[in-house]
Amino acid sequence: MYARRPLIAAIALLLAFAIPARAVAAIPEITVIDIYPGEDGYSYALDKSTNGQAAVGNRIFFTADSASGSSQLWVSDGTTVGTNLVKAIHPSGDDDVRELVAFGNKVLFRANDDIHGLELWVSDGTQSGTQLVRDINLGGDSFPQNLYLWDGVVYFSADDGINGNELWKSDGTESGTVLVKNISDSNGNSYPGEFVALGSQLLFSAQNDTYGIELWSTDGTAAGTQLVKDINPSGDSYLFQLVKSGNTVFFMAETDAYGNELWKTDGTESGTLLVADLVPGSQQGYISGSTLTALNGRVVFRRSDFGGTTGSELWKSDGTAAGTVIVKDINPGAGHAVPESLSVMGNYVYFNANDGTVGTELWRSDGTAAGTELVKDIWEGSNAGGTPIDNSGIVSNGVHAYFFAEAPNGVDGTSQEIWRTDGTAAGTVQIGVFGLHSQSFCDGCNNPAIVIAGNRVFFRTWTETAHNELGAFVDDSLPSTNRDGGIVAQLLVLAAGLTAAASLAVRLRERRAN
Repeated sequence: MYARRPLIAAIALLLAFAIPARAVAAIPEITVIDIYPGEDGYSYALDKSTNGQAAVGNRIFFTADSASGSSQLWVSDGTTVGTNLVKAIHPSGDDDVRELVAFGNKVLFRANDDIHGLELWVSDGTQSGTQLVRDINLGGDSFPQNLYLWDGVVYFSADDGINGNELWKSDGTESGTVLVKNISDSNGNSYPGEFVALGSQLLFSAQNDTYGIELWSTDGTAAGTQLVKDINPSGDSYLFQLVKSGNTVFFMAETDAYGNELWKTDGTESGTLLVADLVPGSQQGYISGSTLTALNGRVVFRRSDFGGTTGSELWKSDGTAAGTVIVKDINPGAGHAVPESLSVMGNYVYFNANDGTVGTELWRSDGTAAGTELVKDIWEGSNAGGTPIDNSGIVSNGVHAYFFAEAPNGVDGTSQEIWRTDGTAAGTVQIGVFGLHSQSFCDGCNNPAIVIAGNRVFFRTWTETAHNELGAFVDDSLPSTNRDGGIVAQLLVLAAGLTAAASLAVRLRERRAN
């Protein structure tokens, strides 16, 4: 009996040192990267309005202005030395880089080199590895947009100057960049967009002379690119915000019979159905389609119950009329909670809402009334509100959700700083320091993004000397195979320690026996 005690003690000690216990994460140190130095230098890094950023591993590719030009392609690993201009593509310096999408260890994007016009480019983060993929529109601009990665291929819309704006795909090579199908009946434009993958299909919205703007699908071939359903036979359905949840894609669509309401599809004509006519007849259902968010096989969204008993509140749907209901009347009665910036982390959706008491603050919900709760009153006081900033949103890495919030800075009023939450009040803390990392919105000229790449977090920051520049930090709560010898190394140390402990126990047992 006593011989076991050294073994147990040794194992406990080794476990304590070999696998560190999870604790409340420390506030990370922020690195400010001044891409465009000087009082009048503004890089405007991380512009969400142009899809001007993409995460690849622990790095981000993004667009920024600098002394060398505007809207150019940059790359950063979150350090000053690891943040560099990738390549000056246009001789005048206005590269017009947009529509970045991660593609393996590279990015595909749109750029203008003043020779080929606005075309599709690829980059691995080096100058030599940044090249034109294909001059799709010889002598003109193909305007690649709505880039979407599916099954190792990027799908997008482009105009080759012959067929109009149609569906294309690319594997990152010139020969592998081809027209999928001319969907328009004439040499018009189908404007494919709103891409979302569903099993072996890629669903999207497209315009056709016969059907108008309706739901289409493709398997990557011309023959496999077909209309799913003519939702509004007498006109356009104007479908948008396609969101996959479970085996179903939810979206908003408009018909003459039902108005603008919530629909769903399984990718077949018979499986494309109206979910619920929330306002009977041709009136719209007052759903904010831009808030449609997948949560545990359902969707949650904001809906205004005009003429009903509640205001603008959080709703959910399981794909049935009976299951499309309000989650909770956060701002009781006719008051409006106005849920915004919906973002999922774990089994919860996080958002900002106004309960009519503490103002607009950070909330979360698991899709039930009981599980819908205020996370923290960031700006304490009645109806003060520390609202997460809508145009930056709430971004999660699975452990923490990051957002900007406004609150008193204790110096000269209020400031908008970067915050994070683990879903608890105690774990909802300010990271940015007033005067060092305050957020700026460029007087509303664009939408600064928060981007997560591996265990790094990137954001737009404003300091006394660096204006609208890149900020970054490491989230140490995420596992890293490069820290402390790596997980495998820790397990090897643990195994060796357990072997030594077992050997020690045997020797103690033998000594006691003698």
